[in-house]
Amino acid sequence: MDDLLSEFLTETNESIEKVDVEVVRLEQEPNDPELLGSIFRLVHTIKGTCGFLGLPRLESVAHAAENVLGKFRDGELLVTPEAVTLILESLDQIKMVLGILAETEAEPEGDDSDLIARLNAMAEGKSKPAAAAAPAPAAAAPAPAAAAPEPVVAEEVSSEVPSPAAEVAPAPAAAKSKKPLFEQIGGIAAIDAAAEVMLRKINKDEELAPFVDGVDMIILQGRLVEYFVAAFGGPNNYSGEDVKTVHKPLVEQGLSDTHFDKVLGYLNEVLAELEVPDSASPDVIALIEGLRDDVLNKAEVAAKSDAAAKSKAEPEKEAADAAEGGQKKESGVVQSVRVTVDLLENLMTMVSELVLSRNQLLQMVRKFEDSDFAAPLQRLSLITTDLQEGVMKTRMQAIGNAWSKLPRIVRDLSIDLNKKIDLEMVGAETELDRQVLEMIKDPLTHMVRNSGDHGIEIPADRIAAGKPETGKIVLKAFHEGGHIIIEIADDGRGINIERVSEKIISSGLATAAELAEMSEKQIAQFIFKAGFSTAEKVTNVSGRGVGMDVVRTNIEKIGGHVELNSVAGKGSTFVVKIPLTLAIVSALIIECGGEKFAIPQISVNELARIIHGGR
Repeated sequence: MDDLLSEFLTETNESIEKVDVEVVRLEQEPNDPELLGSIFRLVHTIKGTCGFLGLPRLESVAHAAENVLGKFRDGELLVTPEAVTLILESLDQIKMVLGILAETEAEPEGDDSDLIARLNAMAEGKSKPAAAAAPAPAAAAPAPAAAAPEPVVAEEVSSEVPSPAAEVAPAPAAAKSKKPLFEQIGGIAAIDAAAEVMLRKINKDEELAPFVDGVDMIILQGRLVEYFVAAFGGPNNYSGEDVKTVHKPLVEQGLSDTHFDKVLGYLNEVLAELEVPDSASPDVIALIEGLRDDVLNKAEVAAKSDAAAKSKAEPEKEAADAAEGGQKKESGVVQSVRVTVDLLENLMTMVSELVLSRNQLLQMVRKFEDSDFAAPLQRLSLITTDLQEGVMKTRMQAIGNAWSKLPRIVRDLSIDLNKKIDLEMVGAETELDRQVLEMIKDPLTHMVRNSGDHGIEIPADRIAAGKPETGKIVLKAFHEGGHIIIEIADDGRGINIERVSEKIISSGLATAAELAEMSEKQIAQFIFKAGFSTAEKVTNVSGRGVGMDVVRTNIEKIGGHVELNSVAGKGSTFVVKIPLTLAIVSALIIECGGEKFAIPQISVNELARIIHGGR
């Protein structure tokens, strides 16, 4: 697979997972500007990268979703459950296309026009009240009272990107035309293409290339597009601060008027290549020329001001800053390198072999009381132990990575079942082995779904029982004695022991007499039997008798244990105990018939000393 495509798939999948979680949060916190900004930026980056790599299907879906998110951010559209559901549907579609793209290295054929039409309808439909409130005709673009006094000529709004805000306060250059400059150019798609082509030309220019050396071109392209969409009167309130922050370093690197002229030359070429209307080109050039003062003059003044301030600094402070400068530059920045899992697994295997060899050597040296190898071997043992611990840390991941999909699952479940469910997660930072994490994802998902389906009651029943209408599922993780304990608790109806008992007898799993000898807790454990279900009907959530037995089997495969505690009318709690890692297994070494054997300690129930002949 092409390296660029591989990197795109990895980063985009990570971004989609993050957006998926944050969109669910957005429904609960619709007025959080930072959350809205984060979601919008991630989707915008996905859209921009898809355009850069020539993935039109992904770009179209992401673009339509971005339009709705832009309306959320600008306060023109309320965050409603219906809107959130539609955004989540678009994310699911992107995931599907990404999955096929990863397998075939090409976008699959398909028609997303219905989804895109619904996204566009939501974005455009919610802006109609603002247009009706304006004195202009219905077909005209919105013109609130705060608009410039110059009359706005009614024009049809672009179907690709709604831009009511663009005509409210057009840039000076755009005011000369009937349409905003943003629309004359061709909207976001044209600006995105122009930025991409121009950056390619700059990157190939020997004089200009050093100024973008080491810069992430995809991120730079995204920032430029946002900046110029706003500058050209498009539907974007981006301030351009990110672009302006590069001015000072550029001047310090020697950026001059000559360089700027070259950029303008490339811009002219790009405008011609993209067939931008001649009427728009002078306005575009004028706006770009307007940046010259910011890029060169203002930045130079700022640089001189900083230099003057530095010259007045106390010598002691300068010396201290110089000594600590390297550390200060690194403070707050976590540097990381992406490494394949296969490489980490190979390292773990080699370290395991090293540990075994170390143990053999230690055993050999113990036979000699005064061996010259004792001291260096002890040093080797310490280094091997540190190396093993270091490699083990590379395998550790926060359990929150396995929980990331649960908020979305609980949200969808509450909608399907007409329930109100609140999911609380405690201890998401608790770390465990990546391999263990992968193996508990499905069991955790099933137990949470089981709590939402069987445990939490509908609002009317909860109110009748004197409970809040919103049920709660609490997911908790913590370390205990070299193991990870995970608890999934709900405040629902609890296990109906009578119904479970009836099902046990009817299924032939036990007799009434046997059940009479059991405690309620023992009877409740029967839900882990294969095929056991008390659901009255089969739904898309439960009732098939498949699930809890698989949960127990998968957990026991990794040396774990699961049990259920339930109180009728109060709720149920699943308690899962799993090992911290599978890479190291504590074993009991025994010798029999001259051969030595290692038995996993988790399989040892009891140790007994057998005495023969009084010895």
